[in-house]
Amino acid sequence: MLLSCYKFLKCPSVFLRAQKGEIKGCLCINFDVTDFVLLSTAFSDFSSMNQFTGREALFTSQEHYTKTFAETMDSLIDATVAECGEVPAMMDKAEKNDLISRLDRVGLFMIKGSVDYLAKVFDVSRYTIYSYLKEVRNSG
Repeated sequence: MLLSCYKFLKCPSVFLRAQKGEIKGCLCINFDVTDFVLLSTAFSDFSSMNQFTGREALFTSQEHYTKTFAETMDSLIDATVAECGEVPAMMDKAEKNDLISRLDRVGLFMIKGSVDYLAKVFDVSRYTIYSYLKEVRNSG
């Protein structure tokens, strides 16, 4: 699942009642817990990486076969974002350039429609993605 394009909310509700028990109102508070979910996922991924040691690690497969365009894109983006260790929304320009460079190296931009898809995921325009890509390719 691509976490960077979703918001996770916790929405507790409490009914306010009169003395006779009839409902007079409702108090609803919505909490954006996206950062906590991302941290939880990062810690979970980190702790499961050390499952195998030594020789066992050499024979453990990490392959995942995708069935759709979106799954392929999500898989490539998620793996690359995980390597960076920070959510794109929290990155500065240099870190975003590094992320785009990594995505370019794994071949993401060879897939038709990838720029538009990445722009939607990162909530930026496609021209912003092209700008980062141009900067990365010109510097390297």
